[in-house]
Amino acid sequence: MIELTFLVDDIDYSDQLDEQLPLIFETMSQNGDLNPVLKMACKTPEATTRVVKGVLKTMTRGQKEKLAAKIINGNRERVMRKVNELAGRHGIIAKIVDCKAVTR
Repeated sequence: MIELTFLVDDIDYSDQLDEQLPLIFETMSQNGDLNPVLKMACKTPEATTRVVKGVLKTMTRGQKEKLAAKIINGNRERVMRKVNELAGRHGIIAKIVDCKAVTR
C-alpha cells in the first residue's frame, strides 16, 4: 500500500462556496461552532446563507482550516469516491481506501 499526502495551502471561503453552505452550516451546528441564537435564526435558506457567510468572515484562518478538515473528514467516503473517479478518468488504475484531513 502507498500513502499519499496532499497539503492544501489556500481554500477559497468566498462567495464561490454558496453551494456548500448547507454542508458548512450542518457541520458548524453539529460541532458547536455556531451560536445557538444564530442557529435559531436560520429558518430560511437565505437567512442560513447570511449567517454562515457572516460567521466565516469573522473566523480566523486557523478556525476555517479546522472547519474544512471536519467537513472533509465527515465526507471522507465522498472524497475518496471523487478522487478514485478522477484518477480513473486520467488512466490511473488505483483505489484510494482511506483519507483524513488534519490541520498543522
